[in-house]
This record gives sequence, C-alpha cells and structure tokens, in this order.
Amino acid sequence: MAAAKKSPNVTLRDVAKKAGVGLATASRALRDDPATKAATREKVKQVAKKMGYRPDTGMTHLIERRWQGKRQQQDMNVGYLYNGKCESAEVCRKEYQSFKKTAHHMGYSLLEIDMSDFPNCGKLLQRLRVLGVEGLLIGVLPEVPYDLDAVCDKYPAVSINISRYRPKCPIIMHDEFTAITEVWKNLHDMGYKRIGVLLPKYPDSVSTDLRLGAILTRRSLERPKKNSIPLLYYDSIASEFPKIFESWMEKHHPDVVISYGGQTSKNIEALGYSIPEQIGYATYNLWQQESIGTIAGYFRDATTICNKGLQLLNMMVRTSRVGSSNAGMMEMLAGEWKDGETLPRKHKTVLHPPPC
Repeated sequence: MAAAKKSPNVTLRDVAKKAGVGLATASRALRDDPATKAATREKVKQVAKKMGYRPDTGMTHLIERRWQGKRQQQDMNVGYLYNGKCESAEVCRKEYQSFKKTAHHMGYSLLEIDMSDFPNCGKLLQRLRVLGVEGLLIGVLPEVPYDLDAVCDKYPAVSINISRYRPKCPIIMHDEFTAITEVWKNLHDMGYKRIGVLLPKYPDSVSTDLRLGAILTRRSLERPKKNSIPLLYYDSIASEFPKIFESWMEKHHPDVVISYGGQTSKNIEALGYSIPEQIGYATYNLWQQESIGTIAGYFRDATTICNKGLQLLNMMVRTSRVGSSNAGMMEMLAGEWKDGETLPRKHKTVLHPPPC
C-alpha cells in the first residue's frame, strides 16, 4: 500500500493570505502586538490554529539577525520633525546637524522635516510616504500648527526631549532634576555659599516642572537659612529682565548664579557684571560641545540622546510598533559636570586642630 502524501508545512505567508492581511500584520497579530486591532489579532490566531500553523523558532531568530545586519549596512530613512516657526526652531536646526552625523555613523539617513511647511497633518503624512520615511525622531515642540496624533498612530516615532507639546509616543529626555541637583552639589563642594538661580518660564513644560522641583528641594536644604536665596523666575521673552535682575542682585547678593545656557551669562555681563570676578556662573544646560571649558555646568550630550533614540526607533520599526503603542514610556538620561572659566574654584576654610 502506498504511503500517504505528506502535506507541505503551513507558512506565515499562507496564514496571512488566508486571513486577508499583510505579512507584517499577521506577524504582529500572532505576537499579540497592541498596535494591531484586537479583532484582527483574534482572526489571525483562529486562521493559524485552523491551518495548523507552527512558528519556526530557528527561522525567526535567523530573520531577526538578518534584519539587524541589514540595518547596520543599509540606510533607513528617519525623519527629524520640528516646527520651524516656533521659539525652539534654531535649537532644533542645530540639533539636526549634530544628529545627522550621529545617524550616519549608525547607518541611517536623517531627513530634516519642518512641519510648518505643511498646512495640515494629511499633507505631512503624504510627504513622509513620498520620502520613504520608516520612523521619526521628534524635536522639542513648544507649540504645533496641528496635532501629531495621526502621525504617531501611523509611524514608529520617538520624541527627543519635550516641551509644552507632548507627542503621543515614547520620550527620551535629559534628567532635568538630576542636572540641577548635581550643579548645586558641585557649587557647594567648591565652597560657594549663596547660590542664586535664574529660571526662564516655560509654562506647562515637563522640563520646567522637573527644574522647579529640584530648585525648591535644594533651597529647602540650605543651611543656614539666610543662604536660601529666592528663585528669580522670569519671562524668557520679557524686556524687563535687566531691571528685575539688578533688583534681585542688590537685594540678595548671590556669589554664584545658576541659569539656562551660555547666553544668560552674556546677558549678565551686558548689564555690567564681571564673570567670574564679581560673580560666578554655572549652567544646568551645557549642550554645546564647543562651550566645554569656557562655561561651567552640567553637560548633556546630544550624541548620546540621539543614539538612544535611534536604538529605540530601530526596535520599533523591526517589531512594527507605531509611536502611540509605546506612548507611556519615558527614559531619562544623566549628563556630567564640566568645569569652566565662568566658575573659579573657591577655597573652603579648613580648621586645623590645635597642637597637643
């Protein structure tokens, strides 16, 4: 009697065809990926069960290794999205130039995309498709001309830091609380006693909330209490800054000032104060490599945050996860203290015990 003919193995492609979905959708459904609708996941599972589909673990690992190798050798188009008509536009453009180099070394093509060039989200999505964009890095967005929810629902996306607008996707940002805390600690170690802080107002910003929390915590721990100088919390675009700063200086006499970036030190010097001869200066936002050694402060490496963002984006692309499927995730990265010319080291008085 002749042996029964052996039926061919059922492949994932067979399951996808029978279920009427794409190959990637079938793969996501069988992995219970939340980015795929529950009804679709259930339908694909039922079809796979009925057809007797069994995933080939060895083949899955092989495909994964081949995909990783492909991404290291061939460019993946990643869009860097920002708003060219908001206050952070110039910073985003400078970051793009830095991020572009980092992306190139990692095997990606980073494309500059200004969302203000498009009248609505639909036109933006159309442009992303034309460019062959596979994932997005989103820059700081204090404001947007239209909501990006539809973009994050369609594409893998990672937000690099956040401001007042929070995209519906994972966020990788610098640890603002630790930045303030570390700067304060280093100033104390250097012998500074009266530490004053200038903080520009960015309402509804997560970064500002973290900075405020750190400042208020450090002030509450100052001993003696007379060294606890009130925070100068000011409107970043207000013209009255010179007047309120001089009044604050005359009233509280800080021996060092902590503030945002290097530009504030130039503004202080423009008012006639000599840094570091009259007053020391440190920043919690030292992000320009060329300023290291000139301005003292907490260095936040843009290369590191871009690298982390691209790694996460790569994982999301490989597993077909859109931005909104990981919207609750936030990772904070620490920086490091850098000495600089704006902060001469003070010497603590050391009390020697009397001779026996």
